[in-house]
Amino acid sequence: QVIEELPRMIEVINQRFNVWDQWAQKSAEINLNREMARMSFSIFDKIYSGITFTEEEIEMMFDADQFLENQLFYRARHPLSLPLFFPTKDNRQYHNYTKKLKKIAQRIIERHRSLVPDQGNFFTKLINRDFTYQNGLGQVEKQKQCPMSRSSSLRQEILTFYAAAYKTTSLGLAYAWYLLSQRKDVCEKFFEEVKSVLGSR
Repeated sequence: QVIEELPRMIEVINQRFNVWDQWAQKSAEINLNREMARMSFSIFDKIYSGITFTEEEIEMMFDADQFLENQLFYRARHPLSLPLFFPTKDNRQYHNYTKKLKKIAQRIIERHRSLVPDQGNFFTKLINRDFTYQNGLGQVEKQKQCPMSRSSSLRQEILTFYAAAYKTTSLGLAYAWYLLSQRKDVCEKFFEEVKSVLGSR
């Protein structure tokens, strides 16, 4: 399936390259980590969600992910923090972001529930495919939908899938570019190899 999606991946990458070329002509600074995150997210979005997100939604998801991650680390370091039901500024922001993310995840669920498993991708199959399992008596039974098909469980899985998919890739890419920037000789060899393989493409 990944090979089949290569043309769509290349399409997304070329779109980002065009944006970077425009910025380079203006000598604009580029937030490398943010751009790698945007590209990784866009590829994942194009292949799996089936929904085209607006720029505002993408920025909101990035901001929400960063905020929620910071909150997680803060609460791990400060176990006596006020519970989330206290209306502090951070707690209100936490609930605001989670509410928006749940709405986006629900849109993805509704989109894939409108498809049959063979028409869609991983998410479609997860949401709609019949599952077999053994009951407490050891008998094999068939369930119409995934045991995790309740919307609340699916929302959590989809949001986890998104965060894990784009963040690990984007951080790896950003760090790779950073390392290349520190070694001019390696960077030159890298671009020579790219040019020899891709030519003028």
